[in-house]
Amino acid sequence: MKNKVVALMMAGIMLFTLNGITAFAKENESQTRSWVAPVTETTQNGIPESQIITPYDVIIGPYFSSYNYNVTSKVDKFKTIATFSHNNKYGSGPAVMNGVVTNSTSQGSEWSGNVSFTGEIKAGILADIKTQVGVGYKDSRSTNEAVGYSLSYTVPKGKVGHIDLYYRGTKVGGTVTTWTAYTANMNNKLYTTSYVYATVYPSSNIDIYSETYDTTN
Repeated sequence: MKNKVVALMMAGIMLFTLNGITAFAKENESQTRSWVAPVTETTQNGIPESQIITPYDVIIGPYFSSYNYNVTSKVDKFKTIATFSHNNKYGSGPAVMNGVVTNSTSQGSEWSGNVSFTGEIKAGILADIKTQVGVGYKDSRSTNEAVGYSLSYTVPKGKVGHIDLYYRGTKVGGTVTTWTAYTANMNNKLYTTSYVYATVYPSSNIDIYSETYDTTN
């Protein structure tokens, strides 16, 4: 009988203890506070991407659209190739001077107008000139392109003879249309037409202009 009493007392203590734990847990649960970390975004060099200013409208171009030829003219003394001289001031009679090009340097062309003459725009202009005029032109003369050209000149007695050699150029005038666009709307192209000049070289032959003369010194 004594053992039953002890057992009941122990069970009561255990039940009270369990109930106390349960009650404590419930009371504690009602006071629980939660914290959720805020959204974080990707950073670039420590700066959140949303704070990085990315240009919305970036202009690209200009790019070639079309060219309309208007006029051409020859430029005889466009770029110097070489000069020769022969002193015959003390000669007994006329002397023959032979000018032979043994080396020559590269020579560029000249472009003018309110346009940014990129390689793409210049190529477009030259292509359209060939289509419209029927003659091909190029942007430059290459190194040693004039090698082998020769010319003779008879220098009078008592004079200094001269031979000047030039690449002859062709000056072409016309209107070029180019376009630009904003990256935000590539389908909306902005076209601009400008009058331009280009002094270039015929591509089918080496057109050389020569000048001979004599001086007293």
